[in-house]
Amino acid sequence: MRVGNALGVPSAQVPQALQRFERGAQTAAANLDAAITVGADPSAMHPQELHGALTYCAFLHGEWVRIHPLANGNGRTARLWANWAALRYGLPPFVTIKPRPRHPYALGAAASMSGNHQVMVAVMDQMLRDFLAGLPTGP
Repeated sequence: MRVGNALGVPSAQVPQALQRFERGAQTAAANLDAAITVGADPSAMHPQELHGALTYCAFLHGEWVRIHPLANGNGRTARLWANWAALRYGLPPFVTIKPRPRHPYALGAAASMSGNHQVMVAVMDQMLRDFLAGLPTGP
């Protein structure tokens, strides 16, 4: 699997990568749960808490895309993971089906392929702001 110029996880390594994904997701959730009340009002969130929640969304999304364990539906599943995390921390499900290749979302996904999820954090921050403002989040 390739996104941009970056290759995904080789198929023989997918089971181990999924185990690391699960451990990382659980550890990150435990750390965030200690800092953010699950289901909290997002308007009461401190900017660092919001950044933590968006970083978690980007990590789940980016790692799923990078591992690419399914023959089809990895992008949809990655967006589902991101929205699950958003809802967990009181944010709306702002990651829509519309971000496509000409949207900054594609740049974030490509950066995540190399393990750099910070680009996707910035993309998701803007997507959340657009969602809350009632603006379209994709082309």
